[in-house]
Amino acid sequence: MVFYLIPKRRVWLMGKPFWRSVEYFFTGNYSADDGNNNIVAIGFGGQIHAYGGDDHVTVGSIGATVYTGSGNDTVVGGSAYLKVEDSTGHLTVKGAAGYADINKSGDGNVSFAGAAGGVSIDHLGNHGDVSYGGAAAYNGITRKGLSGNVTFAGAGGYNALWHETNQGNLSFTGAGAGNKLDRTWFNRYQGSHGDVTFDGAGAANSISSRVETGNITFRGAGADNHLVRKGKVGDITLQGAGASNRIERTHQAEDVYTQTRGNIRFEGVGGYNSLYSDVAHGDIDFSGGGAYNTIIRKGSGNDFAKEGMTNAKADEIVLTKAVMSGSWIGQDHHVTAVKSASEPNTYLFAFADSTYTKINKVQLRNDPQTGELKYYSTARYKEGNHLSNLANQDISDNGGFTAVNINGAYTLSDLKVEHQQSVTVHAVEKSLTEYEWVTYANGAVIDAKEVSLSDAKMGGHAIYADGTKVDVKAVKSNRQPNTYIYAKVLGPYTKIVVVELANDPETGALKYQARSWYKEGDHTANIANQDISSATGYNPMGKGGYSLSDLHYSVNAVRSTSETVADIEEYTDQTLFKPANDSGESSGDVRFNGAGGGNVIKSNVTRGNVHFKGGGIANVILHSSQFGHTEFNGGGAANVIVKSGEEGDLTFRGAGLANVLVHQSQQGKMDG
Repeated sequence: MVFYLIPKRRVWLMGKPFWRSVEYFFTGNYSADDGNNNIVAIGFGGQIHAYGGDDHVTVGSIGATVYTGSGNDTVVGGSAYLKVEDSTGHLTVKGAAGYADINKSGDGNVSFAGAAGGVSIDHLGNHGDVSYGGAAAYNGITRKGLSGNVTFAGAGGYNALWHETNQGNLSFTGAGAGNKLDRTWFNRYQGSHGDVTFDGAGAANSISSRVETGNITFRGAGADNHLVRKGKVGDITLQGAGASNRIERTHQAEDVYTQTRGNIRFEGVGGYNSLYSDVAHGDIDFSGGGAYNTIIRKGSGNDFAKEGMTNAKADEIVLTKAVMSGSWIGQDHHVTAVKSASEPNTYLFAFADSTYTKINKVQLRNDPQTGELKYYSTARYKEGNHLSNLANQDISDNGGFTAVNINGAYTLSDLKVEHQQSVTVHAVEKSLTEYEWVTYANGAVIDAKEVSLSDAKMGGHAIYADGTKVDVKAVKSNRQPNTYIYAKVLGPYTKIVVVELANDPETGALKYQARSWYKEGDHTANIANQDISSATGYNPMGKGGYSLSDLHYSVNAVRSTSETVADIEEYTDQTLFKPANDSGESSGDVRFNGAGGGNVIKSNVTRGNVHFKGGGIANVILHSSQFGHTEFNGGGAANVIVKSGEEGDLTFRGAGLANVLVHQSQQGKMDG
């Protein structure tokens, strides 16, 4: 009897979960129930249906799709491809995957922790947070709903975070070759709120916030940092470094101008720094340095040109997605833009039903007089499905596409717009560490191929004992990738520093290594094709002999800013972005404390002072506020200061080879 009881007990222990796991291994299907299940699904791949309850799912497959249903669920394991579909309740995903695709349709939080080649998270529930911790070559996170926070902590080659809720904060901690953070409202601008916080590094950092109230705080480094805060109330703070820093504080067309306010605070360094503000009330505080600094504090006057996407160049604009609807369509269709290959700055939005291919064609241009970005939209249809190779088709009568000629028949809404500017950022590295791999910019994931080294100075006790440095030029090696050679003939030797750039194979972070060599004779000819090593007679100098400083370099990057157009009209010439109202009084001070190769400061708010303390090769201050003082303390090869308006003093305490001081205020004194 004992002999039979043991197998029976074993069968009892190996109940439904066990046999479901066996079934998954052989068939690729696992179906649980609405209870709190502990699911183990190991095999070649398939589908796991967890249904309701608080489920714990362990996956080990080449490819798996997990339907977690409702309840608080956890998915753990590894797959070459892992897809998770969840409705309500909290969802936690842990582990590693070649690609992880996580989708949530209902309320609750989503949490991901792990490593993957790529991660995509879409949370479309009304309420709930998204939390990410890990590393991936690509991270794409979308949060759409009424409320919810997004928290990112990790690293990636490219990180794109789209946060579209009426309430919620966006927090980023980490690094990436490119980091693009967008914070906007979901279904109502009025009352929308959320702060954006960035702590990290990247080759190109683009941060945009368009909710009604909220701050942007940036702490970190990047070759190109672009921060845009567009809304009624909110500050921008940048603390860090970047070869190029561009900060814009603007307001929405829906805002009452006199109620808009926000400060800009800049603490850092950069090769090129541009700060612009056109809200009614707010200060600009600049503390740091840069090769070239431009600060514009715009009031309601028209003597300064507006900045932002309103006047962006048409060939820098990219239309991406929209919703197509209309009186001739019925239900909404989510469509992706196709750029025409035959018509400049033209985008095609299309879908095919059982009878016709229906198209909305949007053509972009700049007004030749005002420079405003404008569009012209038309609608056409053609019998059959013609979506294939749409970019190369002639969308006109000649191509067989019939014009609708009715506004609203095929129309677009929720149009996603990207302003993409290719920029080459120039910067200087003050000194290079020798004989060890050094991670650049706190682990910024910059492709080594996008970095170019140029002139530098070479110095050390083996160059000149008194510390004198010599100028050297970069020669790119033809033998080693992303490697530059600096050579100088001094006395009987050719003295060389080789700088090698590389990306960390695990993290992708940009790093460099500098090594010094010498060889008797002049070997500078054809040095790009030489093997600089002991095998060809070069001798290692050793640490401290000589190294590089003031090394100039450039980084290729793309500056990207996002915007959404609510609705468009057909068959009329329209501005793409409705201009914001800026009538009324304004106020704000500009305080500059730093240095730069050239400094340009402009302010025309109704009431505001300009305080300058520092230096620069050329300083230009144009202060046309109706009420406000101008104070200059510093130096410069040439200083041009113009104070105009109704009332205000001009005080100059400085030096320069040529100074032009103009005081045009109706009341006030000049001291200088």
